[in-house]
Amino acid sequence: YWDNKLKTTDIKIFICGSSIRMMEKHFFNYSSPHYGRRTKQFKLQPLGFSALKDFFPSAGLEELLAIYAVFGGTPAYMLEYENDIFETIRTRMLRKEEFLHKDAEFILREELREPRYYFSIIRSIAFGNTTTGRIMNDTGITKDVVAKYLSTLQDLDIIERHVPVTENIKSRKGIYRIKDNYFRFYFRFIFPYMEYIEMGEEDFVLREIKTNFQRYSGLVFEYVVTDLIKENRNLIQMQFTRIGSWWSAGDEIDIVAINENTGEILFGEVKYTNKLVGVKTLSTLREKAKNVKWGTDNRPEHYLVISKSGFEKDIMDKDVTLIDLNTLEKITKIQNHN
Repeated sequence: YWDNKLKTTDIKIFICGSSIRMMEKHFFNYSSPHYGRRTKQFKLQPLGFSALKDFFPSAGLEELLAIYAVFGGTPAYMLEYENDIFETIRTRMLRKEEFLHKDAEFILREELREPRYYFSIIRSIAFGNTTTGRIMNDTGITKDVVAKYLSTLQDLDIIERHVPVTENIKSRKGIYRIKDNYFRFYFRFIFPYMEYIEMGEEDFVLREIKTNFQRYSGLVFEYVVTDLIKENRNLIQMQFTRIGSWWSAGDEIDIVAINENTGEILFGEVKYTNKLVGVKTLSTLREKAKNVKWGTDNRPEHYLVISKSGFEKDIMDKDVTLIDLNTLEKITKIQNHN
C-alpha cells in the first residue's frame, strides 16, 4: 500500500519504539518488508542534567542532582518524583506493584536472550568493578563471555567504555560505566536487595540507600560538572579540545582538560562532601598532576577545584579556579532561562 498509494503523497509516518532490538528487526533487517523504506532515523538520547530545571523549576541544585542520580534523563521516570527523593524511592521503587520497581529488568529481558548473565555484569559495574578483569573476578564469568556481553551492552547503549583523556580509544586502560543513572541506581541499590524487598524489608533497604547515597551521588556530580563545563566553556581559564578524567596505577584525577593546539592542560578536583575544601586538596592535586604524561615538560598548567560546600580561606589566594554550588546554581538557572 505504501509503494502503490502513499509514497507519492505528502503523508509522513513516524514510528517510535523503545526496544532497539525490535526496531532493528523490523526496519534494519534485510528480510523485513520495511527494509529500505525508511527515509530517516533518529536515536533519541536521555535528557541532560540541565533540562531538569524545566521539569522542576523550584528545585535547588542538590535536589536536582538527587533526582538525576536516581532517575537519569528519562522523563517518564523523572515524573514519578514526589518532592522527597527517599520517600519517592520508597513508594515508587521499593514497592512491588510500581512500574519502576523492575522496569530496568523488563527492558533488558526484552532486548537480551540471556539476561541473567547480563544482570550479573551490570550489577558488578554498578558496584565499582569497571575493568574486564575485575568483572571476571566478581562474577566468575570467563573472559571471552564477559567481552562478548560487554560489547552487546555497549551496542544497546546500556554501558559505555571510557579511557583517560590523554589516551587514544585503543588504550588498555579502558573502563566501563553504566550510561543511564536509573539503571546504575537500580543495579546498585534495588536489584541486589530484591530478596529483602520481597520480604517487605523496605526500611532496611532504604537505610542502606541513605547510608551510601552521598558517595553514590558524588560520582554523578563529577559527570554533571564535566557536562556543565562543556556547555559553559568560560567556567575554566583555558580553551580545550578534549575534556574527561584521568587514571593510572591507582592515581585518579576527576577532570582533565587539554588543548592539543596550545599544549595547555587543566587538572580539576571535584568534592561532593559536607566539609569546606582547603589548600591540602590543591596540594594533592598538584602532586597527582606530575604523573600525567602529556605534552611538554614546560606545558602551561591550570588548576580547578569544585566543592559542594565551599572553601576554606587558605585556598582562596592560590592560583586556582574555585567553583562552588552557588556558581553552578546560577549557571543552571541561566540555561533554563535561555
